[in-house]
Amino acid sequence: MDIIYNIAIGLGSLIIGYLIGSFPTAIVIGKVFFKQDPRDFGSKNAGGTNAGRLWGKKAGLAVMIVDITKAALSIWTVYLLINLTGLANAVSLWRGGMTYYYLASLGATLGHCWPLYANFRGGKAVSALAGMVVATSWFLSIFGMVFFVILKNKKFVSLSSIIASSTVVLAALAMFLTDYFVPGSFNFGMWGNGTLFLVGWDYFATILIITIILIFRHHENIKRLARNEENKVRWIK
Repeated sequence: MDIIYNIAIGLGSLIIGYLIGSFPTAIVIGKVFFKQDPRDFGSKNAGGTNAGRLWGKKAGLAVMIVDITKAALSIWTVYLLINLTGLANAVSLWRGGMTYYYLASLGATLGHCWPLYANFRGGKAVSALAGMVVATSWFLSIFGMVFFVILKNKKFVSLSSIIASSTVVLAALAMFLTDYFVPGSFNFGMWGNGTLFLVGWDYFATILIITIILIFRHHENIKRLARNEENKVRWIK
């Protein structure tokens, strides 16, 4: 029966993450405060960059912060549900429940990009990946700072996002391989030193999948970068 329970918990975690991630931050802020839908203006993307382009720095930062928070919230919601309801003790959970926290993060990414509440037209997964990394690993968060370094020099959010996410993937792979050959050696890089989150194949696989989604969602930006036609961001200094 444990395998059935584990599959059900996994699907539930994915759904919970998706529903939380589906909250359309940029659309809500745009319609409430500016009477606009960001999907109809600018780059027509429901993300923080387009929000800043349309409504200014404060609006753009607000969208980014909320989107990062909802990605992190999906992980912590599943964490609390599993541990406060007694599931952690009642069922033999895969990897002690860690896999489900990461499935929630993947669900949040799917919700962010294809939100249920906004006709499946959402963002590009940048904030979703940032939320997962910030919520689980201080070590990977340092590598995520590559985003700001590239952005400051090149002013392309798309390029910064792709390079930073790729850097995080490589760092996560290094963490996984190191921990695989020397078990427990890299859990210090996770919040809680291995008591909250663990390095493992599921962690690396989730980051890899989210990054693939991120790059896919930027395919038009990649084409414009290749043609030297990509717009630079002006509101982030």
